[in-house]
Amino acid sequence: DLFFQATKNLYALEPTPKTAYMMGAMCLGDEKYSEAVRYLKDATEGLTDKKDLYRAYIYLGRAHAGANSYSAARSAYYKAAELDGTKGEPYLMIASLYASSSRSINDGLNGRSAYWAAVDKAIRAKNVDNSPENVEAANRMISSYSGYYPKKQDAFMLDLIDGHSYVVPGWIGESTTIRTR
Repeated sequence: DLFFQATKNLYALEPTPKTAYMMGAMCLGDEKYSEAVRYLKDATEGLTDKKDLYRAYIYLGRAHAGANSYSAARSAYYKAAELDGTKGEPYLMIASLYASSSRSINDGLNGRSAYWAAVDKAIRAKNVDNSPENVEAANRMISSYSGYYPKKQDAFMLDLIDGHSYVVPGWIGESTTIRTR
């Protein structure tokens, strides 16, 4: 609390990208998502170090996700991916975001098409980052999310055929491949 207040006072006196970053990270930790978004946006506009900027965009994505602003969260994660194309973390975060919002997708499959897009992002994470931790996390997601694929007969009733292209409705809006179990 003392450090938070001191940082807040410092930011009020002399707002810098570094203090905005620290305030955003602390607000995120306290689940004050809208405050975190405000500070982290300030940080991303002024930070010049690529590693700090990458981390600020990851935090900004988490803050937007916590505030249920999924499209904004995805945009922040994509900006992080642009800054460091060798890290799978942004894609894993997007995969998690897609899976966690599946209930909001009106696809006639109880949102199960969101899992197709989530698996696509987990596969992308593995393709850009072959570090053991990343590959293990991506494989866990793929295994877990594949279990939520619709049954072949349920997809067939909606004229959805394995291997065909499909655009996930709602905020996700991405093209993916139909998969069943």
